[in-house]
Amino acid sequence: MLSSWTLGMAVGAAALAHRVSAGMLAAGALVAVVLQGAGLAASGLSSVLWTALIFFAFGGVAHGAKNALLRTLIHERVPDALRGRAFAAYNGARNGAELGALAIGGVVVGVLGARPALLVSGIGPAAIGLACLLLLTMRRRAAAAATHHTAEVMTG
Repeated sequence: MLSSWTLGMAVGAAALAHRVSAGMLAAGALVAVVLQGAGLAASGLSSVLWTALIFFAFGGVAHGAKNALLRTLIHERVPDALRGRAFAAYNGARNGAELGALAIGGVVVGVLGARPALLVSGIGPAAIGLACLLLLTMRRRAAAAATHHTAEVMTG
């Protein structure tokens, strides 16, 4: 299972992430979070190993794309002088989250079992990704409306 995820990550980072335009990095990363969660959740619903492997590979592809997109987003939006600190903060937060997830995951597997734990571990990030994607979309629409309104006022 882990090999399937890891191979998927390599494919996602190498083959998909560079296809996302600069203006869509944040949205692309959030879509990848949703798909990563969906892959985990679907593997938890699967009762056949080969389908679970496919869903794990799918989640891994999204995970690899998300990692590359977030790092590109940091590279493009953070000033040169602060980039090292930004990457350190991102990696520290990510590593801390992974350690916390590992500890909590062990408890959840012990309480619920492996398949329900995978389902829960996928639904959470997918829901958070969807909520953030909705928030990003609303902010972009508000910014576009404000820009349009300003242009109308200036042209009279």
